[in-house]
Amino acid sequence: MNIIVKIFLVMPIALYYVIKKDCILGQLITFILGVSFIFEVAKLLSLRGYFDVTDFFYYMAGAAFAYYIYRSIKFFTKK
Repeated sequence: MNIIVKIFLVMPIALYYVIKKDCILGQLITFILGVSFIFEVAKLLSLRGYFDVTDFFYYMAGAAFAYYIYRSIKFFTKK
């Protein structure tokens, strides 16, 4: 359950970034790495959790999933 929540946590951020910038997957991954680093440091500093490296993989999966959803919608609605 925790994995699914972490994957869906970054999807709105990733979709917003892809729609605004119309970027490629590499740019999105770089952006999400920065965002996930901020998430992890905030958890560490607020003492609400710990710095977990596996969360980076879940965030990347969520960003890639959002990217492919956006690209497939854009492909099928193209005229």
